Amino acid sequence: MIKTLKKINLGTLIIFGFNIVVIAAIIFTYFYANEFFVEYITMPVLLIICLVLIVLTILFNWIAMFAVNRRRRKNELLTSEVIGNDIKEAYNYGMIGLVVIDENKNVIWQNEFLTSRNINLLDQPIKNLDGDIDKLIPPIDGTGGPSEALAEETQIIIDDKTYKIKFVAEAGLFIFKDVTENEYLYKKIEDRSPVVGICMIDNYTDLSANREMGNPLLAMVTSAVFEYGKEHGFLVRRYRDDAFILVGDYEHFQLLVEDKFSLLDKVRNLEVEQESPYTLSMGFAYNFPDSIKLNEMAVNAIDLAMNRGGDQVVVSKYGEEHTYYGGASVASAKHNKVKVRLTADTLGSLIKSSSNVVIMGHTNADLDAIGSALGAKAMCDHILEKEAENKGKKFIPSVIVYDQKKVENKTKQAVKASFSREEVDEIFYHPKDLLSGKNSNLIKSTTLLLIVDVARPKMLMEPKLLNRLTKVSIIDHHRMTDDFIAESVFNYIEPSASSTSELITELIQYGNFPEFKFPAKYATIMLAGIYLDTNYFRSNTTGIRTFEAAMVLKEHGADNTLADEFLKDEYEEHALVNKILSTMDTIELGVVVAKSDPKYLVEPATLAKVANKCLQVKGVNAAFVIGAVSSSDSQVSARSDGSVNVQILMEKMGGGGHQAAAAGRFENQSIDEVEERIRETVKFHLSSAKVAEKK
Repeated sequence: MIKTLKKINLGTLIIFGFNIVVIAAIIFTYFYANEFFVEYITMPVLLIICLVLIVLTILFNWIAMFAVNRRRRKNELLTSEVIGNDIKEAYNYGMIGLVVIDENKNVIWQNEFLTSRNINLLDQPIKNLDGDIDKLIPPIDGTGGPSEALAEETQIIIDDKTYKIKFVAEAGLFIFKDVTENEYLYKKIEDRSPVVGICMIDNYTDLSANREMGNPLLAMVTSAVFEYGKEHGFLVRRYRDDAFILVGDYEHFQLLVEDKFSLLDKVRNLEVEQESPYTLSMGFAYNFPDSIKLNEMAVNAIDLAMNRGGDQVVVSKYGEEHTYYGGASVASAKHNKVKVRLTADTLGSLIKSSSNVVIMGHTNADLDAIGSALGAKAMCDHILEKEAENKGKKFIPSVIVYDQKKVENKTKQAVKASFSREEVDEIFYHPKDLLSGKNSNLIKSTTLLLIVDVARPKMLMEPKLLNRLTKVSIIDHHRMTDDFIAESVFNYIEPSASSTSELITELIQYGNFPEFKFPAKYATIMLAGIYLDTNYFRSNTTGIRTFEAAMVLKEHGADNTLADEFLKDEYEEHALVNKILSTMDTIELGVVVAKSDPKYLVEPATLAKVANKCLQVKGVNAAFVIGAVSSSDSQVSARSDGSVNVQILMEKMGGGGHQAAAAGRFENQSIDEVEERIRETVKFHLSSAKVAEKK
């Protein structure tokens, strides 16, 4: 319609200009031409010519208006065909507005309902009302690219009224439905929906053992929790010495979110004289009407918060993934020997009740994954052999799932250098042989699958084994994520530990395993795994427990010189590390990124080594190193000196890991695309990933 009006205006302007030119030419000629022209072109003739021009102009305008009216009638008829006749009162009562657009997306008609609400869209592009409306309209040529998904409906607000909008493409018709009242009721119901939370003191057992039960600091923590709940409209009740339950509604829960759960910071900063402060973890659940179900969700949320290292909040919305707040501080080491002994006894009982054990780590297995698997094998074989002797059963040695294509190069070389061909065949089994090959008899209903150094199904060396076995146990030092293995019968996840090899060593050291002896070869690879994950004890996750574990391994014959040899670079890799290091670029103050040449594939271990090298540069607190690990996939290795929690940043991009060491694999994404994602993630989330300083 607007296009037609523009043509009419242009035509009118041309005719008007033509009239002026003709009249001016005749007048000029009349006064300045020769006598012959004056004799025949008299004043009456001039008047007649002017009158003809005026009549032609009027005729043109009449024809133009006729064309516009016919076009309007055509569109009105199409609208009538869509909505039917004599329903004006019906759509007014139902608060339904109608808008018709032409092929250029300009409004050519609207009904009286919208006009009565002072909404005038005539002769305007429909997108002027709201940009999201364009998503409802198919491309003009009727085709769209594969990434151009058209929405079925959208919702906008005009003058404090909420409208749900649908587009009927065949008629060029927009249907506006006033849903203000519905939205108001929905908001009220949502605001009053129940929210259940659980708050726990992370390190209550460890710290209270060295303090009097009535110490003032614990009283201050309790008081802070109750005051925080009262300030934000939550009912708080203490149901255990170290735990509180919080009950409220969604409206008041939003206040907690806006406040960013400042209770965690308040409690962490209460400690003044002691070295170790109290910290809190919280789990909240909402978006479900049943309080019993919400309590179950809150329990799972608080368990996840504790297993991720504590000092954070996990929010569980029914039907959606968890949301995390806080968690930037370093997980405090819980050096509780009683807890480790009880954990070892529980795992020992589970092993005894199993016919045999299959041990598996993660894909792209490194020295910590294989080292902890070897340590777990030594422990399982010791328990199973003793149990077989006591009950007169046949002893079936535990086996490790091993696929050379899914093992890092340095780890393959370490295994090859440490074991003979016969020993490799006895210890390591290919996943295909276990699933359907010559060793499939080892997969039984009574078989225990012991997973080490990983807790995510998609990162297992052979995920299909997880579906074949029902008895699953996990030992890991990485923080749990939403996609962790939920069907495990036992898990020991300790984010404060430097490595899984450290955890396995602790279980053996404090467990009830008399006459246990580590094979020296196993101990050496485990020590190399600790070296790798702590960057030779430089990482901030290195603690007293780490050195104790190294001491135990040394006592069992670990060769620290050989362990160091396993981690040394070939000349080519050394040159590659320096080449990637030379690409280092600053994203934010103290945060850098480096990347390899996309033409060449690199080992994930090489990327980790470059990231560790970046941290040795003064002023660098966190480093992200990107490289191509296949023809289509890129990988990121992230490292931190402890002042930035790189796991939080990698989780934002779909990766995971540990507070000071994290990684992520990105399928079908180039190095440049991944770099852009890292820059955006750091820009928007660096502040939340900075580790809180202890007061």
